[in-house]
Amino acid sequence: MPEKVVRLNTADGTPQVEIIIGQAQWGSYDFYLWDHDGLNATKIGSGLNVDQIPDNFPIALPIAQLNGQLLSWEVSIASFTGKEGELYSVTVKITQNNAVVPGGEVVNAGSLKGAAFATDFVRILVP
Repeated sequence: MPEKVVRLNTADGTPQVEIIIGQAQWGSYDFYLWDHDGLNATKIGSGLNVDQIPDNFPIALPIAQLNGQLLSWEVSIASFTGKEGELYSVTVKITQNNAVVPGGEVVNAGSLKGAAFATDFVRILVP
């Protein structure tokens, strides 16, 4: 399976990452930025989807420095009712100037069997 790639533009400002946990499920998440070799992670955001805190974070490094780095996320999802077979979705959007960048929307969805754990990553490229 080919690596997922997002493309940033040096002229478009600070990139943001946003998470949307859908289907009316509870979720907890962490975002990490990894160096070019997939080592040395730095947590850049974490939270819950049920509080009043926005679920988006700036990627606060100079854009040129992000070239080749990995952005990963880990999400725990659970049903409020505990019923098996309920659906969940996790959408991660990487944006610049409030617009999704090329390759910058990743969706994971499925059926809950008590709970689910969604993880994924993208490689950041800066032309």
